[in-house]
Amino acid sequence: MKTVNLQIPKIRLAGICGLFLAWTACSNEAVVDDPSGEGIPVTIRAEINTSGDETRADAATVDPANEYDRSSFVKGDVIRVARTVVNPDFKDYILGEDGKTWSVQGGTQLSLRIGANYGATYPSTYSSIASNQTTKDDYLASNLLKTPVGTSSSGELAFTGSNAFVHQNTKITLEFSGDGGNATLAMDKFSDFTISATGLRTGASATEQMTFYRPSNQAAIWHGIVYPNKNSTVQSSVNTVISLVLKYDNVKYSADINCPMIAGKHYNYSLKIRNDVLVPDGMTIDKWTDNDVRTGDFDPTTPSDI
Repeated sequence: MKTVNLQIPKIRLAGICGLFLAWTACSNEAVVDDPSGEGIPVTIRAEINTSGDETRADAATVDPANEYDRSSFVKGDVIRVARTVVNPDFKDYILGEDGKTWSVQGGTQLSLRIGANYGATYPSTYSSIASNQTTKDDYLASNLLKTPVGTSSSGELAFTGSNAFVHQNTKITLEFSGDGGNATLAMDKFSDFTISATGLRTGASATEQMTFYRPSNQAAIWHGIVYPNKNSTVQSSVNTVISLVLKYDNVKYSADINCPMIAGKHYNYSLKIRNDVLVPDGMTIDKWTDNDVRTGDFDPTTPSDI
């Protein structure tokens, strides 16, 4: 009986030690399989990549054109942030009153997945370039911006600097004047202004017609977002012939201009109404808006299109 009694504690002690070793082994394994930060909500920083000097300010007051265009984000803008691999998902984020803080728009925030790729687009509801851009909303909805994609280990997605949003389409500005400048033109006598070219809106092989946006009826200036020429990477590459037709003071005018239509570029054309003839008077490549302003630094390791 004594022998039996002495063996029972030994058996129990061995069992306890085995359970302890199993628990510590599982604990160590859990730390390895659950990297720090996995599953936490991501945080967003975002700005638009411009060619001008970087200035952090309220773009709506610095550059009125930013109200209908975008060289920087303003409060109320909504971006779509997508996780493209590892449990693919997307969420829309809205810029707050302070012009810096992005909050998820309804539902839960996008979570961090180690090794997943993230990227963003603006507008969040972008579908295509509108053929009729005579309103601010339709013009702005045609102006697609995207970021590179990359990974994050901290949970912060900084779509800034070299990872900032980039204009994906092409902007064309058409400015009309008389021989003596704009003062010689009656601003209320323009009408029936259309623009057409092969693949102008979708890149297709058919001729497509569009109408552009006129921000002020006190200026003879129109802006339009068009489909970029995917075969053109430098200014001297393949040009697209764009045909303009308009009425001024009940006289019909027409002219053709050549445009490289490189993605992310802004082409500004000057045209003169001279002796009942519309005459192209030069082209410049300008900033996207008159004053480039940024708001709001994501370190992507695998840049590519979203």
